[in-house]
Amino acid sequence: MTLKLLGRVCLIVVLMAVYGLSAPVPDNRNIAIEYLTLYKYLNILEGEVSSTDFKLALQKFQQNNELDVTGQLNSATLTKMRNPTCRDTDLRFPSVGLRVRERRYSVAQGVKWTKTDITYNVLNAPTGLSKLQVLAEFQRAFNAWQSVCGLTFRYWDAPNADIIITFFSGYHGDYQVFDGPGGNLAHAYIPIDNGQGIYGDIHMDIDEQWVLRNGGINLYQVALHEIGHTLGLGHSGPNTVMHALFSPVYDSNFRLQADDIMGAQFLYGPNAGTGTVPEIMPTPGDNMPDDTCVHSVDAIATLPGDSVLTFMGQEVFKLSTKGSIEDGYPKLLTDVFGNIMSSVSKIDAAVLWPPNLLYLFVGSQYYRYTLTSLETSQPWPLDQGYPKPIVGNWYGIPNDIDSATILPNRQVYFFKGNQYFKFGYHENSYQVLPGYPRLIASHSRWAALLEAGDILASTLWSDGNIYLFTADNFYAMHGQYEFLFPGYPRSFKAEWFGCDIME
Repeated sequence: MTLKLLGRVCLIVVLMAVYGLSAPVPDNRNIAIEYLTLYKYLNILEGEVSSTDFKLALQKFQQNNELDVTGQLNSATLTKMRNPTCRDTDLRFPSVGLRVRERRYSVAQGVKWTKTDITYNVLNAPTGLSKLQVLAEFQRAFNAWQSVCGLTFRYWDAPNADIIITFFSGYHGDYQVFDGPGGNLAHAYIPIDNGQGIYGDIHMDIDEQWVLRNGGINLYQVALHEIGHTLGLGHSGPNTVMHALFSPVYDSNFRLQADDIMGAQFLYGPNAGTGTVPEIMPTPGDNMPDDTCVHSVDAIATLPGDSVLTFMGQEVFKLSTKGSIEDGYPKLLTDVFGNIMSSVSKIDAAVLWPPNLLYLFVGSQYYRYTLTSLETSQPWPLDQGYPKPIVGNWYGIPNDIDSATILPNRQVYFFKGNQYFKFGYHENSYQVLPGYPRLIASHSRWAALLEAGDILASTLWSDGNIYLFTADNFYAMHGQYEFLFPGYPRSFKAEWFGCDIME
């Protein structure tokens, strides 16, 4: 059985033991719900999880981990959940290399080493292993990646090597805290700014039982995975080095798989003699209405469960993934939001305030919907007392905004023309924060937006990144650090709606 390796910030989720093929005891359902919620297979709005949502979440988990897709909480599913798991909470990557409804490797778009000679250094070692042993395992892992891509790695015993590998205990100066044996094993940073500062570095939990073979956490297998992240790779599917699940069973045949190699070669090309860079152009979706591809997006909001509502004029589209419109869509505004939208020609902006308050901004007013269900066979009921005027309720926000997006810290960016506003809690109330509005041109990391035109729509997506939409294109921005990923703008019609765009 191929060993499945964890990535950054790996969290072991301990479940109750399940014996044989007997039916799970009732407590296992609650444990599974916690697990599925933690790893975003479930998004609980309020109250009990419905049997339908629970079954769908189990099916997604089973499909992603090559189990029989039954939708039942059986012993095999619980056993898989018991494995150490990677929770990618520090840096989420926009996915590329995807075909419609088909996930492959993912990369940090445009964030990669811009030089080909990369140095690394190991600063210390955990109990039970010498620094020389640790260095040998990392050297073996670096050699594996070097053999398949256009980079070379060499050991350099200096504090300013490109990749610094350090074993830490507990809090160690970044926003990830190690928690001792059986918890967060390691995390790595993508090479922003060509590995300046902490970027590109690898942190390991010194309190884990690191071993060279079996009997603990295998150092080589974790090293091979973490190096993938320092190259700019995100998580991939089952039976790959970059998969998110880790089996503690030692695998002497653990090695890079075809999907891992394709991801590395997409970023850096092949090593001499290893073949050509794979072509990964996306396939246009087959269920896109023709007129979808000629309109601009007015607003966009990410819903609980990570589906996306996109507004174009009086039409609403629900996307389950980029390039995949759900059955039954598009629908009219009135079909989803009721007859109160009959006089509305377009939605200016849409924001989901966690966990389930959807705000729609139209001209000088805003509407609020409490989403107790995502089912739209009947219009969602408007909350009592709405619509309300924007001015006086969203203090400091003007009428007729262009777009809005919530940030990971629950502040909100509003865009209007060449300005942006940051809205949040300040001095005992929610309001535009001091120092705002500001010119978009004044943001040190948004230079690429200077010629973009107005930001017509924006959303914080399930990958942790913020997507900004102009008339024809979109940009990806890191949700925490707010830098724009290189490689943009790109066509939102081609990538989000599967339109066949000829440049």
